[in-house]
Amino acid sequence: MDGKITPYIGQKVEESERVGYVHIPESHSTKEEAKEDNYIQVEKEGYISHIKKIDGDRINGGDHVFIICKSLEDVDAFQKKYGSHQR
Repeated sequence: MDGKITPYIGQKVEESERVGYVHIPESHSTKEEAKEDNYIQVEKEGYISHIKKIDGDRINGGDHVFIICKSLEDVDAFQKKYGSHQR
């Protein structure tokens, strides 16, 4: 993924894939320098069910948390239980 696509709920992701464009820390003077920080490593294959922006916290160089579900049915169940937290 080139980082220009914003991750979305229901997106299929493969194990070890780097997903998404996340916050670029102010400590980076240019977007190019921050390029490697613009991804979150996916540790298991599945579908994105939850995208939450965390203010003040840094998760793997960014400020978004992704919860990966094994199936789209699990994504739907997660959404029904917790609601959509995509921001």
